[in-house]
Amino acid sequence: MITLGGTVKNEAKYIKEWLTHYHLLGVDRFIINLDRCTDDTHKKILDLPFNVKMITHKDKDCSGQCFQNSIYYKISRICTTEWLILLDVDEFLLLPNHTLKEFLSLKRFSDVGAISICQNIFGSSGHTTSPNSLVVDSYTLRNPDDVKIDNIYPLHQHPSDLLKMTKPIFRNECLQSIKNAHDFKFSKPTVYEDGKIFARYKCRRTTKDIVINHYFTKSLEDWEEKTGRPRISGSPKYKKQWFDYFNSFNYFDSRLKHE
Repeated sequence: MITLGGTVKNEAKYIKEWLTHYHLLGVDRFIINLDRCTDDTHKKILDLPFNVKMITHKDKDCSGQCFQNSIYYKISRICTTEWLILLDVDEFLLLPNHTLKEFLSLKRFSDVGAISICQNIFGSSGHTTSPNSLVVDSYTLRNPDDVKIDNIYPLHQHPSDLLKMTKPIFRNECLQSIKNAHDFKFSKPTVYEDGKIFARYKCRRTTKDIVINHYFTKSLEDWEEKTGRPRISGSPKYKKQWFDYFNSFNYFDSRLKHE
């Protein structure tokens, strides 16, 4: 069994599609932290035909990245399934060749702590305003498969860094520590989707059997809203060059699109 955990802030416009996607994918349980929402995210979740556990986390002793990690630790403590994945509302798993449970049951993952998943980044697909349709239907232009990026993770921050970042699906009992949303430590090995050992901060992209479709910018309207509020991790706000960088990609990918 697998749990999806995450934290959201004022995502009423997108929360139903995101959670429904994972429900249809085969996720068994949901633990979602509501981060001081002022819209009707709560009501949208209650309207869903499946159960979602909503929490509100408070930790006066930490802020920024420490606070985000504190939320993740709390979700881990609450989680009662073997597998746990912590994602954002703009991240959608795509499995072209297996169901999620078939994938997790593959022999190459029988004795691992985590599977590190690479991501493709989708830009605005030409949308200036937020389209009145599903995210997976509206945004279909992303980075090419052979995107050119440095082999070693750089010390400076650049939009291309996102193409090197991964997120783990992990056995909850193996979690030891969390540095940030992309950097975890486990008591058993972390591997890529093909079963090879994950090398932290090295650039090795593999997206054959599983990948995260990261709808990072959405429309220009959404981007301005996203960058107009503080990030829960306390990191600096994204600059306009990030939007322009991912908006320049035109590799068409409609595999999640509803026919």
